[in-house]
Amino acid sequence: MPNLFAMLGTGRTALMSEQRAIGVTGHNVSNIYTEGYTRQVPIFTAENPYEDGRFWAGAGVKIDEFKRMADTFLDRKIKLQLGEKSLWEGLDSVASDLEVIFNETKDIGVRDSLDAFWDQWQELADNPEEVVARDGVVQAGKTLVSTLRESHDSIEAVANEKAKQIENWVNEVNTLSDEVVELNKKIKAEEVGGRDANDLRDKLNLKLNRLAELVGGNVEMNPENKTFSLFLGNGATLVDDKTAHHIEFKSGEFTQSLIRRLNGKVALDEVSTQKDWYTLKIDGEDVSLSLGGKIGGMVQGVTTLLQDMADRLNTFTKELIYQVNKLHASGVGMNPITNLEGEVQLGDTSVPLRKMTTLPFLDRLKNGGFEVTVFDENHNKVSSTIVNVDLENSFDAVVNQLDQINHLHASVSPGGKLIIYSDGGYSFSFSNDSSDFLVNTGMNAFFSGTNAGDIDVSSRLTSDTSNVAAGTSLNAGDNTIALKIANLKQEPVMENGHLTLNGYYNSMVSHLGAKSGMIKDMVDTHTGILEQLQQKRDSISGVNLDEEMTKLMQFQRAYQAAARFITTIDAMTDKVVNGMGLVGR
Repeated sequence: MPNLFAMLGTGRTALMSEQRAIGVTGHNVSNIYTEGYTRQVPIFTAENPYEDGRFWAGAGVKIDEFKRMADTFLDRKIKLQLGEKSLWEGLDSVASDLEVIFNETKDIGVRDSLDAFWDQWQELADNPEEVVARDGVVQAGKTLVSTLRESHDSIEAVANEKAKQIENWVNEVNTLSDEVVELNKKIKAEEVGGRDANDLRDKLNLKLNRLAELVGGNVEMNPENKTFSLFLGNGATLVDDKTAHHIEFKSGEFTQSLIRRLNGKVALDEVSTQKDWYTLKIDGEDVSLSLGGKIGGMVQGVTTLLQDMADRLNTFTKELIYQVNKLHASGVGMNPITNLEGEVQLGDTSVPLRKMTTLPFLDRLKNGGFEVTVFDENHNKVSSTIVNVDLENSFDAVVNQLDQINHLHASVSPGGKLIIYSDGGYSFSFSNDSSDFLVNTGMNAFFSGTNAGDIDVSSRLTSDTSNVAAGTSLNAGDNTIALKIANLKQEPVMENGHLTLNGYYNSMVSHLGAKSGMIKDMVDTHTGILEQLQQKRDSISGVNLDEEMTKLMQFQRAYQAAARFITTIDAMTDKVVNGMGLVGR
């Protein structure tokens, strides 16, 4: 039978084990509101028995470990879902900002200002002899320009704002990656020594959750040492148990790409400069499109959704400029045209026309010609000349043709723009441009610029609104040009003749609304899935006060019983030591 001193040892193990169990229960209760805390449970096992004669006597109890009640598979699913939900939230952040920019319910938007622009041209068509009507056209043009440029600038502002946010997140990711590596090392050191590293694992899990929220990816556990690594969508390693691979972030870079287009039988060599909004690299490898989470969602939102809206806005604006300027180029204001300077800076005019990449509508320039009519001081026609345009010939060749017309002079200004002026007492006008040469040079244009960022009303018209062309002649009732421009509202000039300018703009706003709605639905869907996973995790890993209080009472009663057991053994020992051997004294 076990001796008394062995039984004291048995009681001691029970006392110490229940004390430790009460301690971990208190630790659980203390951390009930600690973010990322995982409930710990004491695992009791019997001490190795010892031989007592022909019996094996129990040696008491011990706590093998304080088990961290975590479901590794569930935690991994939560991290994946965190990355997915956060990706859609990043997209939603961009989409919501774009919805504010293209909110057509505000006081004045592009749609309203576009309608007002067409209405003013109709007003001029109804009253072609009035200066006031021309004032209205110019003012409506300025308002339209203002709304377009405001939309463009707002898009740029959103991109710049998101760049700052991404940069802050990238810095946080790099800091977290360093901390994950350090925690991996500490956990290995602790657990190699046989100690539990539960609280360190909670901290590690919390940081991995935040990394998954920021960059998405897959979190994998090394089965040998139970450390964690995070891999991005393309397999690139962000962090492992030894190394943190920092993300390098750059914004506002530009890349150049060579584009070859076919226009009939003519190959156009054009160098296109496209904005590369953001670049994110790990060890020199571009991972911009491999990131998930908030960063990946925001990068995708800017480089796809925001870029798409910027492209659509510029496409709309460029077509507006082209259509209005093409018609206005053949018109005449209230006064004869005696000198004109184009709106376009031409660059090298000695190369073939097809290689003049500075021309805003080079893809529409074609072999053909345009008519130049010269008038005397009584507005009688003096001559009418066809100027030939051949894409294989240089711009200078066209200028020479213009300069050879009697009473006209043409050259390229020091500022690189086409200048045409007439002798004293003579004037001129253009018509029948089958080559789109005039609209490419910005001659007698209503708008300057080529996109939503630089569109403006020609300074020639803002300084003197009488230069606004209502017709093709100086006749007071001539409203030919004004009527054609007003009718552009109904002309299907977009999408290969399927949409009007108004229709195209409405479709791009509708497209944004549909995209934004889909993104918000995805945010709601993944939020719901994540909440279900977190509820399941809480049921396994979370602290329940009722359960902990029940366990506390159990451990307390066991502790009291162990203490009573020790007291009993102590009394028995005292009897043996102090109460035996007294007979006969």
